[in-house]
Amino acid sequence: RRDRPRVVRDHRGARLTDVLDAVGLSLDGHKDGRRMVVVARATDGYVVTFSWNELYNTATGKDVLVAWEKDGKPLGVREGQLLLISGQDTKTGPRHVRNLSSIEVLRMK
Repeated sequence: RRDRPRVVRDHRGARLTDVLDAVGLSLDGHKDGRRMVVVARATDGYVVTFSWNELYNTATGKDVLVAWEKDGKPLGVREGQLLLISGQDTKTGPRHVRNLSSIEVLRMK
């Protein structure tokens, strides 16, 4: 079921695409997604980005998770209440956002 939390390795949470879909963003035209960038920020200012097409049109998007649990327990102090992870990335560190504070969708001109 689409409303059930997803699991990426040992984490539990919601797919980032499901979170974005729940917000109900409006895409004006069929090419509008090509101009969208998703920005995830941590409380310490760390920032990662995803293109709209990467999230919705590649395997990467299926494993980008906003997590609240690890190993069946709430995240620890180091990770914060929310964590964003990209499970398909070859190098796991660059798009691993501890203490996730915001997710923003920007429309590029």
